[in-house]
Amino acid sequence: MRPTLALQRTRQAGVPESLILQTILRARDNAGAPPCPIHLGDWEGSAYATVSGQHSNNSVRVSDAFMKAAATDGLFELKARTSDTVVKRVSASSLWQSIGLAAWSCADPGVQFHDTINRWHTCPHDGDIRASNPCAEYMFLDDTACNLASLNLIQFLDTAGTLDQTALQHAVRLWTIVLDISVTMA
Repeated sequence: MRPTLALQRTRQAGVPESLILQTILRARDNAGAPPCPIHLGDWEGSAYATVSGQHSNNSVRVSDAFMKAAATDGLFELKARTSDTVVKRVSASSLWQSIGLAAWSCADPGVQFHDTINRWHTCPHDGDIRASNPCAEYMFLDDTACNLASLNLIQFLDTAGTLDQTALQHAVRLWTIVLDISVTMA
């Protein structure tokens, strides 16, 4: 079977093209198939059968030292956040590969390049930026928060599937006020 015909048939079967191409690349390297399940994106699919992991964003903060260790296949020390004691030594390149595979397969974790962000910090006298949300539009200083909100649009559909625009507009106005208040309180 020619590759183009095989790609057409797997697309018709609902297999994401990125997974097909990644599998081909891994096969060339004798690495086997990617270790990730396929979840179809329809509302009846298994991806919507659980709330596990929904409404969470996961990030990893990496330093210049980690990136250098990953580039040279060196060991990297994982440290406790509160005591700075070494908990474990790991292969940085192996950990980086795991982070990359996880980000490729499910879009998490986001990566925060700690040293770069702090070199570009516009208010360095306020302290290090130690975290960001995964999209990095908000950089966290200690004791601050990213005040985002979400609305479940399904809740604004009537039984016929029509969007209740008045209710949605009201909810948006209400959430805007709530977020304004929370920003003021923060």
